[in-house]
Amino acid sequence: MNKIIFSIMAAAAALMPAACSDDEGSVSESVPVVESSDLTFDATASQGSIGLLVDGVEAESAADWCSVSVSGRTATVSVPANAGISARSTAVILTYAGDQTIVPVTQKGLTFTLGATELTFASVGGTDTVGVYSQMPLEVTASAEWLTASLTDDGTGIVIAAQPYTGSDGESGRSATVSVRVPAVDMTKTVAVHQTRPVIYEDYLGTWTLQGIDINGSATQYELTVSENVAGQDYLVSGWSGSSVGSVYPFVMNYQADDAGGDGIVYITGSQYLGDYSDYGVYFCGVVRYGTGTSLITGTYVCMAGVLVGDRVDWKLNTVELSAGELDFIGMRYYLRTDTGWSGFTADANYPVDNITMVKTADANKSATAAAAPDDRLVPAVAMKSLR
Repeated sequence: MNKIIFSIMAAAAALMPAACSDDEGSVSESVPVVESSDLTFDATASQGSIGLLVDGVEAESAADWCSVSVSGRTATVSVPANAGISARSTAVILTYAGDQTIVPVTQKGLTFTLGATELTFASVGGTDTVGVYSQMPLEVTASAEWLTASLTDDGTGIVIAAQPYTGSDGESGRSATVSVRVPAVDMTKTVAVHQTRPVIYEDYLGTWTLQGIDINGSATQYELTVSENVAGQDYLVSGWSGSSVGSVYPFVMNYQADDAGGDGIVYITGSQYLGDYSDYGVYFCGVVRYGTGTSLITGTYVCMAGVLVGDRVDWKLNTVELSAGELDFIGMRYYLRTDTGWSGFTADANYPVDNITMVKTADANKSATAAAAPDDRLVPAVAMKSLR
């Protein structure tokens, strides 16, 4: 409780001779009028009081935004909500028996903050929470039917939920806003919300840079072209090689739409027979570590799968169950099948086996900015089982 009280004598009284009494040299003194005061306020509309020691005290405020009234030995001070971010100060002036006493009044500025001003949801929808702080009550509204927003029970967060979005060809997504308002001072802040449409077949068409780490631990990359094979079903991929075999014998990459309207994925099976070179067959095969070296895998298995996230596909490698046990695919490369067995292309010795990523460099058709999908959707159980 503040007891900072300043007493001043009226100017006129200061010019008058001191009053004498029977005791020579004595002077009159101002009468204390304030017992207590509590006039430091938050930004909200508030009331405080000044406890008075005597009756008959008059009071006035030095500012229009502050009001004061006196009843008996209590002065009640009222302030409205402070819509500014800066604190403000004034004083209550008490008058009694010609003397004035100044009592300071301070009100804090408004603190109104949001933890984020933008959110992005994947096409599958979801829920996110944005932190919020205000000393005053809030109202929250969403500008679109597909979006909902509400305050948490403790008022420290805004729960924002987006419904699933199927989108349509040519759309890049949809947008809306969540408005957070302080009604007492009519102040509003907004959260911009964007939801991407699902990744579709056309989004994988175009040119890409394949990056990764090769079997010797060095960085490697190939320039790929992904073109339409069977529309909506699969693609032809050329360039996955350090030699011309990668462009002369493109392999097939499959597309799998999400039945629930989410992002479509791509996956590559091996081994794939791609044609003949002289008397030899050309294959694109999955590779596993075996013993102290590596081995290609014949038969038909899903070797790797991924989903477009922004402008890149991070490939997830599969596991294959063979008589030798469970083996992990480490990558894929071209092989020739000869009369005496299988032979890899020397120019492909630096094929990527770790951190395998495709980064898009140009679209062949329409494109979308895709959002991250949960990891368990990158490699669907159906796609990653043996297709043999």
